[in-house]
Amino acid sequence: MKAFELAPDGVVTDVFPQQGNENAFGINMLTDHERKDDANRAKETGNYTLGGPYKLKQGGTGALLFHPVYKEDSIDNDSFWGFVIMVIDWDKFIDEIGLDRLNEASYCYEIWTTDETTGSRVVLTQSQEHIPKNSLTVECEIPNDTWYVDIVPDEGWISIYQWIAVIAVSCITSLMGATIFNQVRSKKYRENQYAVELKKSAEQAREASEAKTRFLFNMSHDIRTPMNAIIGFSDLLGKNLDNEEKVREYLGKIKSSGNILMRIIDQVLEVARIESGTAILKTEAANLSELFYSVNTVLESDIQMKGIHCSIDTNVQHKYAFCDKTKLQEIYLNIMSNAIKYTPDGHAIHVTINETNFDDKKARYVFVCEDTGIGMASEYLPHIFDEFSREHTATENKVSGTGLGLSIVKSFVELMNGRIHVESEPGKGTKFTVEIPLELASEEDICKKELPEQTFMTDKNIGAYSSCRR
Repeated sequence: MKAFELAPDGVVTDVFPQQGNENAFGINMLTDHERKDDANRAKETGNYTLGGPYKLKQGGTGALLFHPVYKEDSIDNDSFWGFVIMVIDWDKFIDEIGLDRLNEASYCYEIWTTDETTGSRVVLTQSQEHIPKNSLTVECEIPNDTWYVDIVPDEGWISIYQWIAVIAVSCITSLMGATIFNQVRSKKYRENQYAVELKKSAEQAREASEAKTRFLFNMSHDIRTPMNAIIGFSDLLGKNLDNEEKVREYLGKIKSSGNILMRIIDQVLEVARIESGTAILKTEAANLSELFYSVNTVLESDIQMKGIHCSIDTNVQHKYAFCDKTKLQEIYLNIMSNAIKYTPDGHAIHVTINETNFDDKKARYVFVCEDTGIGMASEYLPHIFDEFSREHTATENKVSGTGLGLSIVKSFVELMNGRIHVESEPGKGTKFTVEIPLELASEEDICKKELPEQTFMTDKNIGAYSSCRR
């Protein structure tokens, strides 16, 4: 193979490799006096067509394998696009199929075909100018054409060599067919591979563009809300500086909006760390009773404000474990916050914390949060952990959020070699189940990092009072 040519509308516009083939640019295969018959036959039949040999514009002699390419329009009609052309080095091709062996055995040969228009004989290659009569002719089917091979001894037929000639021609014909078939198959395989890679690249580019658009839309919407509140209350604060009660009220709301804005930014940074692979676990001995109690304290005011009945049941034998306290609290806080946000006033949330499959070194902690809130459609559940994903219902759209919380939760759970599962039904509520294996610790491990006389208050449903002294 000498080169690949691309010829939209029959005109060569690109050649690989380009170096040494520059003179081929601009040739119109459909009008060139040598190539037009083979090119038009390929265009009209839609089949691979082998033509030549021709004197190549870039020098030398070569055969051309025309591959017509068609494209579909909006109503599924095929229209001719052009050719993908494989240029075969004729001299190397003749050497490869071993015709020189016939010369060494005192045989002469001639390869020819017929002109489709005139029906005349067209000689493709021959060992000498005049071939003796009574030659043996073998047909060789090639893409969209037929070549004929004439073979005869230099001094006429000698019976002993007749069988040799048949065997030699059969081998050459087989080798010629195998060579052409392998070249065509190899070309087809490369085209298919290129098409798959091109489709994959286009899909990745589309997904990246959609993710960028979705990110900008969500962030501009979620950041604008607390920013508008900060600006609005700042204006009101400036107009009521002499009213101490109003000043305290507006400062509180500005601080609250600032905290919301900071939380949004922290979540975006956390997602960036997770995607870049820089999120790591900072493991230390922790009192799980204290850990869950501190989160419950943060959520207590929201629970009371909505009049939600919240119950917590535990069955934990080992309350000391090595873990990343911050990430474990983030998992618990995000799931509980979602339950509170999407549970109507007066409804209930039930939490259970169990310990299963424990041994002397490790235990599996199972956290289940079940609410009687608005629930989610089954179609949305596969996307619940996607970044910026929120179900677009009339009820949920009234609740603020970036759609990053559960994505972060899932990443943290997987970082801890745990599992998370969600079940939900519209109007009946949602159930989250988180399983995380932790290495067990002791009270002495906790005391090693605590200050003297430090006392921990724990939730009565989770653990008992404990203190560390040195």
